[in-house]
Order: sequence, then C-alpha cells, then structure tokens
Amino acid sequence: MDSAQKENVFSTVKTISDHLGYAWNCSGTLRGLQKHTRECEPLLRGHGHFIAIIHRALWEMLFLKLNHCCDKTRGTIGFPKLFNQIRKYCKGDELVVQMVEQQERRLHTLDVQKKVKKWRDQAVAHHTIINQTAFDAFSKENRVSLDEIEQLIRQLNEILRIFITIPFCGQTLPDVSIFDYYAREGVDQLVASLKKAAEYSELTP
Repeated sequence: MDSAQKENVFSTVKTISDHLGYAWNCSGTLRGLQKHTRECEPLLRGHGHFIAIIHRALWEMLFLKLNHCCDKTRGTIGFPKLFNQIRKYCKGDELVVQMVEQQERRLHTLDVQKKVKKWRDQAVAHHTIINQTAFDAFSKENRVSLDEIEQLIRQLNEILRIFITIPFCGQTLPDVSIFDYYAREGVDQLVASLKKAAEYSELTP
C-alpha cells in the first residue's frame, strides 16, 4: 500500500471515528438525562419542552450517525467503504483480506444495527410512517433500548480499533469512547446549574 492509499484508508477511518464520536456523545447525554430524570424528575419536568426536544434530537442523531457507519450507499463513508478500500489496496495479502472478511461478517450479525437502519430510513430520513397508529406499531416492532445502542457503539468501536492499530493504516486516532464520559459530565453540570437556579428563585422575594 503506497502513501496515497494509506491516506485514503486513514481518511475513511477518521470519518467513521467521527461518526462514533457523535454517537458516544449522544448516548452519554441520553444516559445522563435518564439518570437525572429518575433522581430529580420534578426539576426536569419544569423544563419539559426543552428536555423533550433534546431527547428526540439526540435519538435522531444516533440513528443517523450509526447508520452512516454501516451504510452501503455509494458515496457514503462507513465500514463498507473501508472494507472495499482495504480489499483493493491489499489484494495480495491474504491475512489482511481474511481479517476484513471476518469483521464484515461480524458487522452483518449486529441485529440492533438493522433496527437502527429501519429507524433512520422510516422515522428520521424519509418519514414513511404516516400516522400515530403506524408509528406506535413500528416503535413496538423495532423497540431498541439505550443499553442495546451502547453495546452496538462498543462493538462498532471495537471493529474500528482493529483498523486503526494495524500497520497499514499508517496513523493513529484516540479512542472516541471518552466522549461518553464527557457527555455525562456535561449533563451533571447542566442539572447542577438548574438546581442552583431553582434554589435561588425560591430564596429571592
């Protein structure tokens, strides 16, 4: 693999890493909101419209970014493009090709990813669900929990780390799972500020 090919591979890896970084941010923020909703529901209820908008936007971003990772559409930058690049550039290296095929098979076994694609296609991107009854049926059939989403992100991240660390990539990237911690910490700080504001308003005549 020449330097230009290595740069192409790294560019694809970096874009997938960016997708997963967004996903970690979204899931961490949702997890933080979930925690504080349980602990101080009356406080957040006072900002219900804001929380609802943020909640929906985060889920939609999750579905979009996780779908990008596995989208086979021409021009989309995700694992399918990465696998095709490596096959092309390393055609004579059987070990590398076998590794790509192994991770490709692993990608196809991720059932939650199939649900993510349905949510992205039907509920976020194309809005093919025409009424509340249809949405309720779709939601029940394709129910996905935050636990499942977090596990999916971890699995995709594990696949990505394989292609970041192998020599032919030529460069390295930090592990974007750290954004999960930062996002949760950000929600903690937000809720702490809301608590202070509520306490101040109670003390102010």
